[in-house]
Amino acid sequence: MESDDNSAEKNNSSYVVYRPAMIDRRNNLHTVGRTTEGRGKPTMVKKKNQASSTNGGEEDTLQRLFHTVPSLYARSDEQSRLSEEAERRYREAEERHMEALRMAQEKEEELQQQLDAVKTTRGGETSTQMETSPQIFWG
Repeated sequence: MESDDNSAEKNNSSYVVYRPAMIDRRNNLHTVGRTTEGRGKPTMVKKKNQASSTNGGEEDTLQRLFHTVPSLYARSDEQSRLSEEAERRYREAEERHMEALRMAQEKEEELQQQLDAVKTTRGGETSTQMETSPQIFWG
């Protein structure tokens, strides 16, 4: 019968997705299920203390793994989301910084042009004032 199950799995699907065990504590039942490409096979239900092919220690280890793996996937997904958010914020901060540098450069150029304009308009006046200025102090 087991060979029939294996051949049926090979014919039905290219892969098998295993779901973690679900525990119904009120009825003391474990449900262990698997689905194949959207065509769900019925879930196997067994009593918690029902005889099993594995010993109790192996079953406990499997149960811990069934609970740990989804938790690890959730943490990994959360870390990926946080990394993407951090990268996005970094890019935005870098863009703001570049914009601030560009604006500072423009302001510097504008002030330099104003300074040059003032120097050219007052160039002749400054030299005559410089000549008369010492006379005011010494005169």
